[in-house]
Parts: sequence; C-alpha cells; structure tokens
Amino acid sequence: MPEVVQLEPELVAGLRAEVDAADLPALFGRAMGEVMAGVPAALIAGPIVAVYHRDDGDHFDVTIGMAVSAAPDATGLSVVELPAGSALRVTHRGPYPQLADAYAELKTDLEERGLTPTYAWERYLVGPADVADPADYVTEVITPLS
Repeated sequence: MPEVVQLEPELVAGLRAEVDAADLPALFGRAMGEVMAGVPAALIAGPIVAVYHRDDGDHFDVTIGMAVSAAPDATGLSVVELPAGSALRVTHRGPYPQLADAYAELKTDLEERGLTPTYAWERYLVGPADVADPADYVTEVITPLS
C-alpha cells in the first residue's frame, strides 16, 4: 500500500537513454559500468536508482545511476535532481518483473487523489548483488505528489 512520505532533494548521476523494455537489462549493465567508472566513490550517497522520465509501456526514457552527494565531473553522465516534497512510495519485496504491481498501486492511489501520474523512480535497496533469491529483493517505487 502506498505511503505518503516527505523527501529531501536527491541527485542521481547516471546514463540517460531511450530504450525498449526488452533492452532495459542490458542498459542497466552498461549504465552501472559507466557510473562506476565516472563517479568517484566518495560521491556515492545512496543506492542504484532508475528515474523513468517517460514510460510508454514498451518504451522508456530512463536515467539509470546512483544517488550522489554532488555532480561528478564525468562526461557522458546525466545528473537528475529528484524533488523535495510530498511523494507516494511503495516498498516492493520480490522479483523485478512484479514491480508492475507497485506501479498499479501508485496509479490507483493517485487517481483516488484526483492526480495524474507524471514520472516515477525506483530505488534498489536490496538486489542481486546482495542476495541470491529474487524473492528477497527490496525496491522502492516513488512518484511525486505535485
């Protein structure tokens, strides 16, 4: 069930691309390679984040990267500032293909509030680098309330 949270602004440094859904896994691998090569460890301030600027169902405009404390000097990386303020957050536990359920919950809650979904981001708190069983993955899905 979505919860209303108050967020501080957050910077994400990553690779921005337009990609078909089938190509997302490869983009994640490429993006994380570029981020790890271009962002000094001292600037990493949080987990892997994917910002979905536009989602057409089968095609995405997405930035995949890491939360950072300041914009890195690396060329080729985009920096996205996620807004402060009220947001809806769903904490999903389980495999990534089931994230659609979290998005459905957010959409329903937004519609009940009379709001139209704009964009969302995913924060990967526990993933394949942390646990072997996808049932143990933990992902936050967040969308602003403004």
